[in-house]
Amino acid sequence: MQFAQKLYKGIFPQRLKLDQKEQELLQKMYPTVDWEYVRYYRNMPWYMLKSFAIATALPHSYSGKYINIYFKSYKPNTFISTCTLVHEAFHVLQYEDMASMNKKGWGLGFFRRFIRYYLGWYFAKWVQTFLKKGVNRKEVGYQAYRYHEMEIPAYDHESIFGENFHHYRNADDSSYLFQQAPKLVIKNSNSPKRPPIWAWLLGSIIALVLTIVKPIADCLILIIALLFGGWREDKTLIR
Repeated sequence: MQFAQKLYKGIFPQRLKLDQKEQELLQKMYPTVDWEYVRYYRNMPWYMLKSFAIATALPHSYSGKYINIYFKSYKPNTFISTCTLVHEAFHVLQYEDMASMNKKGWGLGFFRRFIRYYLGWYFAKWVQTFLKKGVNRKEVGYQAYRYHEMEIPAYDHESIFGENFHHYRNADDSSYLFQQAPKLVIKNSNSPKRPPIWAWLLGSIIALVLTIVKPIADCLILIIALLFGGWREDKTLIR
């Protein structure tokens, strides 16, 4: 039953509301993002329950405007959670810069430019890493992710924030942080060029398939979760 409950929460994750200090942090750090179109959740989506990821920024499946940020767990204004928030918010900036969100966004569900580029670069990096001599084949997937063209700047920005976290933690608001580290304010993510054509085409095809298949999979998973009592509250899942 517990797994069914996790599936149910993966379909209907618990909304997370950032406090005023966290909202102000993101608004000042990424001033060009339209945060009205970003939602936060305390659980990972059902298809990432077994993933190594502790958070992810994904497009809303049934629109072309919204972005959802999911956290495996979240503790407000702590080092790990806030650094993770800054990292995922950088991806939101990339969505913004690549016309993949809000009223100016083009696409539907996963079929957005951000996802097509992200998948394309992942496949390109995977092949590049796989062909390297001496690479542990079990590490190919992780290295393709960690040294991804769209992950490197997000990790770099997260690292800068982490080095200055004490300025954020010890102040009532984020103003002092940006006085001490003005380079944390970023208006453009410098989106990468298009992946190699074969990788871009593969990423585009998979993004299209996901856009079509995911609503069907959501319905099937929901049926399974309901049949096995996933709608019932389990106190062990409450964080």
